[in-house]
Amino acid sequence: MQSNRRFSWIIGWLLAFSLCIMVLTATGSAQAVFSSPGSTMAVLLITLVLGELIGYGTARPPKAADARLSAMRERMAEFFRTIVIESPQDERLAFEGRTATVVEDDEMLGIDDQGQHAYSVKRYARNPSGEYFWLILQVINETPTMVFAKHVEHNVARYVLKDKYVAPPADGF
Repeated sequence: MQSNRRFSWIIGWLLAFSLCIMVLTATGSAQAVFSSPGSTMAVLLITLVLGELIGYGTARPPKAADARLSAMRERMAEFFRTIVIESPQDERLAFEGRTATVVEDDEMLGIDDQGQHAYSVKRYARNPSGEYFWLILQVINETPTMVFAKHVEHNVARYVLKDKYVAPPADGF
């Protein structure tokens, strides 16, 4: 997200500078302005201010997108709490969204192939036994689904989550 904003501001500055040059060239005063250091600084200052305004306007998502994302996040949170993965052989490997701790999320908001708004999350979560799970969840047009769920071995979780990794309790529960 940060790099997208930086890119938008760079584009904004370039557009503003181009606009200033075009105006000065069209009025025939470009040579006079750029021959004086004070005038050159004024043009650069105007360019920076315009660039910031243009960049901020293009970097900020529309309010409708913010509201849509917020609604999809709420649906995802509700859906996550309902997920249950049973494991009769080893109860440490059972998973319930309502008791799990979300460790890391990687979100993506976009449009799917049919032109519907889609929100997907790649989520690492830890159950009360200290076991890690990787889930891929989606909300497409207000319908949440679990695309993928997998138990993650501790050595993989430690590598992927780095500082967010917490070792399981010594007794396993």
